[in-house]
Order: sequence, then C-alpha cells, then structure tokens
Amino acid sequence: MCLTAPAKIISISGQSAVVRTARNNIERQVLLSLVENAQVGDWLLVNGEMAVEKIDEAQVQELVKLLTTSPENK
Repeated sequence: MCLTAPAKIISISGQSAVVRTARNNIERQVLLSLVENAQVGDWLLVNGEMAVEKIDEAQVQELVKLLTTSPENK
C-alpha cells in the first residue's frame, strides 16, 4: 500500500524541493518531476521522495484531520 502525505514547499532547486510535512513539520527533499509549475508555498502530495500532485489548503486540512483520527493514532 502506498500512502501520500501533504507537504508544503519551502525551497526549490532545479527539479527538487525542500518540503515541510503538514502533520509533524518534518523537512525533507523531494523530486518535482511529476508536478508542473511548482512554486514555494504550494502544497503537494508526497510519496516517498517524489511529489505526485499539487493540492489546495482545504485538501490539506481534510487529510490532516483524517490522518489524526485514524484508529492507529488513538
């Protein structure tokens, strides 16, 4: 099973970006080759070391809510 997690772009260098995860504020580097026109401040869905899709703030809030209310987190 693959799980994507929301993360916000902090900086961009070439085809990679440093992102900060929405749930636990961990910074990490991801590849941007699947996401067009990514900019600092954009929210992404990240799977492993790859950004797979841009999402909006409302989607981020919904995903964080779902992740924090799952049975594994109780």
